[in-house]
Amino acid sequence: MTIYDLDLIISIFFIFICFILVFIWPVTQFILGIVFQHKLVCNNKTSIPVENWLIVNSMVTISIEICIILIFMTGKDSFMIKVLDRIISLLISFLLIWVIIGSYVFWLECQFFESEGATIYLWFCLLLTYFSIGLFLVIKRFIINQKITKPPLLDILHE
Repeated sequence: MTIYDLDLIISIFFIFICFILVFIWPVTQFILGIVFQHKLVCNNKTSIPVENWLIVNSMVTISIEICIILIFMTGKDSFMIKVLDRIISLLISFLLIWVIIGSYVFWLECQFFESEGATIYLWFCLLLTYFSIGLFLVIKRFIINQKITKPPLLDILHE
């Protein structure tokens, strides 16, 4: 085993962990937002309860993930790719605004909950959402560039 093989294994493992966090975490956010409905209490003066923030955050993230998967499954239909690209752009923009609102709510009004575990979990959700936005932008740009500008691999091999 060479150093390049070890680097490849570490890189694949890191990418796998990132995708697990980004693609599985929204499901846990949704479930916990439903389970802890009206149980996460903080001195929240805004009209957005923390549980609702979790549920909306998870649903938008899952919608982005579904659009990315649909782009992967779409062939060379550039109209469908462009429509999904616009939808992803709108969802990412909304998610960025939503996470900024969540940052404000958590930092100024809900910094400490009755449970320290809830505080850590919510801050981790917030940071993971920022990471997810960056990863979604990179994935979106890579996929759209590959789908629109490059022919499929089989077409290249037949020429």
